[in-house]
Amino acid sequence: MSDEAELYLQRAENELVAAQMLFEVYSNPALQKEQFKLEKGFTFYSTVIGHSYYSIFYSAKAILIKMSGFGKAL
Repeated sequence: MSDEAELYLQRAENELVAAQMLFEVYSNPALQKEQFKLEKGFTFYSTVIGHSYYSIFYSAKAILIKMSGFGKAL
């Protein structure tokens, strides 16, 4: 796999891990209160969705680069 494709796969994984962490914080009100000192319940759905989107985007870009070298134009 090309270095550029590998870089995009790493970025995709980073975005996915960030989405998973934020979803875990949202799903656990005790964690919000104890660890992050958030007094009211917050939702992080829009942030989770955004990170998930970029994970998919970077994965797709890596596939395009690997298959055709197409990624430089994106």
